[in-house]
Amino acid sequence: MPFKWKGYGWCVPVIAGVSFLFMRIATYAIFQNENYFAEHTWPIAVALFIAGAILGRAGVALNQRDVSNLIHFDTLYDDLFDSDHSFFFIAVEYWCPLLYGIGLVCLV
Repeated sequence: MPFKWKGYGWCVPVIAGVSFLFMRIATYAIFQNENYFAEHTWPIAVALFIAGAILGRAGVALNQRDVSNLIHFDTLYDDLFDSDHSFFFIAVEYWCPLLYGIGLVCLV
């Protein structure tokens, strides 16, 4: 299945991948154990939180809209799923809470 993105939506997997790579390198540098990243779940959660924070700020900057349109229910669907920059039909800024939620599940 090919990736579905629009605009700068391709940044979602790139930023997430770089975040995971950064955490893997950081955990190896700190703990000197190659398997630490795979054996513990907190570095994965931290990588997801970092990616979510970056994507939240980047998504808001990329998909700036008139705030008055968010109040109307007929345009709410358009604001959530029909953005200029999206990945798998979800706007870039909405990947932030999604990644935070997955990170919280990893911590439990």
